[in-house]
Amino acid sequence: MRYCLQTAGMGQVFVILAVVAFFGRAFAELLPGFADGVFGWGVQGLGYFHAAMGCRAMLGSIYLARRGMVTGMTRITGISVSLVGASLILFAGLDNFYFAVCCSGFAGLALVMIGVGEQQLIQNSISNELRGRVMALYGLMMRGGTAMGSMCMGVMGEWLGISWPVFIGGVALLLLCGWIFSIRGFLEKSLERNSDS
Repeated sequence: MRYCLQTAGMGQVFVILAVVAFFGRAFAELLPGFADGVFGWGVQGLGYFHAAMGCRAMLGSIYLARRGMVTGMTRITGISVSLVGASLILFAGLDNFYFAVCCSGFAGLALVMIGVGEQQLIQNSISNELRGRVMALYGLMMRGGTAMGSMCMGVMGEWLGISWPVFIGGVALLLLCGWIFSIRGFLEKSLERNSDS
C-alpha cells in the first residue's frame, strides 16, 4: 500500500478504481430490482440487461486489444468514466425498457474500458518485483468496493427508491471525470511514460 501511495500517479488511479467500483460497478447488483420492480419484465428483462452489458463489454475488449498500447489510456479512462456516469443518470430516469437496455449496454462497454485502462496504467508503471502484490490490492479494492457500493445502494434504495442511488452514482462519476481531466497531464506523464506508442 505504501508503494502505491509513494509512486507518482498510482494513488490517483486507486482513487479512480475505488470510486468507480463503489458507484459504477455496484449498479449491476440492482438490475434485478429494475428488471422486475421498475420495468415489470422479470427474469427476461434481467437477461436483456446482462446480455446488453456483456455484448458491449466484448466490443470494448476487442477495441482495446486491437489498440495495443498504453499511450492515451488516461484519456480513454476519463471518457469512459463520463460515459458510465451519463448512462447511469439516463438509466435511473428512464421509464422505457428498451432505452434502459441501451444505457446498461453503454455502461458495460465503459466499465470494461475503465478496468482495462486502470490495469494498463498500473502495470506500465510498477516494478516487476511488486507487480503481484499491487495487482492483488487492485483486485481486493475492485471486488470490495463493488460489494460495499452494492450494499449501500441497496440500503439507500430502500429509503429513497431504487432509482435514486443509481442517479447519485452517475453524478459522482461525472464529478470524478472532471477530476480526472483536471489532473490528466500529471497522470499521463507519470503512468504512460514508459509505454510504446
